[in-house]
Amino acid sequence: MIDVLSCLSGGHDPLRLSFSILIVVLGSLLTMNIFETTRSARGGRLVIWSGYSGLIGGSTVWATHFMAMVAFDPGLKYAFDPTLTILSSIAAILAVSAGMFLAAVLHNGVASIVGGVIMAAGIVLMHFTGMAGYLVEGTIVHQAMAKLIAMALGAAFSVACLYVLASGRNRKTIYISGLFFVLAICSVHFVSMSGIVIEPDPTIVVPMQGLSEENLTRLVMVAVIVVLMLGLMTYMLDYFRNREEVVRYRFMAHHDQLTLLPNRTFLIEKAREFLPEDGSGGRCAVYSFDFNRFKDINDVHGHAAGDRVLQTVATGLQTLMNENVIVVRIGGDEFVALQKNVKNENSVHEFVRELRDHITKDIQWEGRALNVGTSIGVALYPKDGHGLDELLIKADLAMYRGKREPQISVAFYDEQLDEANRYKSALAIDLRHAISNGEFQLLFQPQNRVDDRSLIGFEVLLRWQHPERGLIMPDVFIPLAERDGYVNVIGAWVLEEACRQAASWAVPRKVAVNVASSQLSGDKLPSIVKGALDKSGLAPHLLEIEITESGIINDFSHALEIVRAVKALGVNIAMDDFGTGYSSLSALRIFPFDKIKIDKTFVSGLIDDQQSQAIVKTAITLGRSLNITVLAEGVETEAHLDFLRNEGCTEVQGFLFGKPSSNGGGTNLAVVEGA
Repeated sequence: MIDVLSCLSGGHDPLRLSFSILIVVLGSLLTMNIFETTRSARGGRLVIWSGYSGLIGGSTVWATHFMAMVAFDPGLKYAFDPTLTILSSIAAILAVSAGMFLAAVLHNGVASIVGGVIMAAGIVLMHFTGMAGYLVEGTIVHQAMAKLIAMALGAAFSVACLYVLASGRNRKTIYISGLFFVLAICSVHFVSMSGIVIEPDPTIVVPMQGLSEENLTRLVMVAVIVVLMLGLMTYMLDYFRNREEVVRYRFMAHHDQLTLLPNRTFLIEKAREFLPEDGSGGRCAVYSFDFNRFKDINDVHGHAAGDRVLQTVATGLQTLMNENVIVVRIGGDEFVALQKNVKNENSVHEFVRELRDHITKDIQWEGRALNVGTSIGVALYPKDGHGLDELLIKADLAMYRGKREPQISVAFYDEQLDEANRYKSALAIDLRHAISNGEFQLLFQPQNRVDDRSLIGFEVLLRWQHPERGLIMPDVFIPLAERDGYVNVIGAWVLEEACRQAASWAVPRKVAVNVASSQLSGDKLPSIVKGALDKSGLAPHLLEIEITESGIINDFSHALEIVRAVKALGVNIAMDDFGTGYSSLSALRIFPFDKIKIDKTFVSGLIDDQQSQAIVKTAITLGRSLNITVLAEGVETEAHLDFLRNEGCTEVQGFLFGKPSSNGGGTNLAVVEGA
């Protein structure tokens, strides 16, 4: 009787046993590496790569088993059944493929457990199918306990293998998971073999058609070499492909895809070299520039033409790049150049000329010559700042000044000139959040009758209480809102809020709200006014809409249509700043005004300016003739009031009757009616 356990150490050929160990280690590591590609694949590629990793892994299981078997010397004649030997390899390949496919698809702990059990089942099935094909001159007796322990260990190590693979993607997980796969294969084989006893039986004859030890060794070695070489070649090809992908992705991450120029990420990295934050670097220049007329090209010829312009210009800009210069595309038609070792301002002017030469060249597109201009702003390091962000902001400010003053050849950053624009830009950004942050407030300027000084209503004034910059007046932020197309939003809020507050007053009073020119040029003002009245419940006759001549002069017919629609709601219409334009009389003839407001610039000169007196008298007479109420703004003294009373003006407003207050329904009533 031959106890295999007793000859595990002494009954094996050391060379062949070492070769089986080499097979299992190399095959396991190769399988784990290929699995990394498997779980990154999708669709049909996932199935192919799962099968490929299963081929390598299953062949490793099979080759390890049979190389260990031929390394074992039972002291009896033996051979291997060809059919069962081949079937055992198929079982291992299919099971490992299935387990790895499941783990690659689901990526979770349950998949690791189920996939590991399937792999272990394949290893066990391969082992016992192979042992069934082990033809020896004797009877093989298997100990049940050894078989159970081998199965349990194989399952545990297979589950651990896939669990580690699913937990991360690095070299460490590959090595650890490979170790667990080695342990799964070896534990099933050697623990099972330790429970085998071979009882010699001279009546058993080994068939002649069986695979001999020498033939099986050759078969295993050929299979191992082929499979490992295929696996190694695949791994190497995938490795180099991944390296190429990494290089490509790295290039894409640092370059603009359309122009192939470096991008902002590249600029940030290079800035650490060019612009040390401690100011220790040499003199550098940051250039910010974009294309003039680029939008026109897109609008007229299409975006394909715009792309051609960008690509052609970028090709020229690339020729300027060297160890001292980088040119990057920030986005759209916005570019930045960074130049180090700048000797003096002359070298800056020279570089700007080179930029202009490349940008302004004619570009052929479908038989037409396209060309763009450019505005270039420059900030110098360390004179204007140390950090990239600070220098970019200052170069941008200089560039925008260059757009406003095209006669400047190179727009260098100038703190005195550019910081005012920076302040406005910062305000414009904050202005977008002023409504949602509750930073706007309404003040109410009293309007009174001339004869008895009684309060008749209020003009609504808007103020912005900025949390950091304090009180900001409309003449500062309204032009910004008009420039950025935000004034209509603000105007709608003012209308709604003014109506809401007026509707809450104990004593009903009229409120006058000024609307911007852009509100008249659009179509939404009537619906906005109606919505404000409906939502607040304010009676329409208590709302007065003030419009200026500038709001109607661009499109008389459209403005007239909008004004008539608003008046149809029952709202009063007033002409504000009467006398300051060129077509006030024409507007009075066409538009259905209920009131004209004499501008305060004329009222302030009533005492000693004969021209102001004449204009005010004419306006009052005109209003009386047209049966339109006349209100004079800016009344600050009794002398102003006396003059207006004597001329027949019926309504006034100004500091003589009180300053604007936030409480039109309370404080103002007490102050004004007692004035």
